[in-house]
Amino acid sequence: MAVRTRDLALVAVGGVLGSLTRYAVGTAVPHPAGAWPWATFAVNLAASVLVGLVAGFAYWRHAAHWVRPLVMTGFLGGLSTFSAFAVDTVTLAEGGRAALATAYVVVTFIACVVAVGAGTAVAQRIWQQR
Repeated sequence: MAVRTRDLALVAVGGVLGSLTRYAVGTAVPHPAGAWPWATFAVNLAASVLVGLVAGFAYWRHAAHWVRPLVMTGFLGGLSTFSAFAVDTVTLAEGGRAALATAYVVVTFIACVVAVGAGTAVAQRIWQQR
């Protein structure tokens, strides 16, 4: 399947907006070394809820073609950050906070999976009632 130029542009625009949002949250909510990385946790959790909502909306309402590249791949892909999550985890572990690092991994994984499910359920409920 050929990649369309329009789709690439949508991903790029969404990615820029998502990355800028993530940067703003990280700047507004810095965390000292050895502390819970709240900004990374928050953006990943928010992106998970939103991806569930958008996926649910797309499934139940057959969203326009541009929604997936702009919103899901672009904005939410730029907003969420697995690499920062991994770096935060390693930094905690190497800083002698192995228990906190483990808790961070477990809580983030469970919270994000539950958030996607919750977002999808909310979208399903909203769009099926219409």
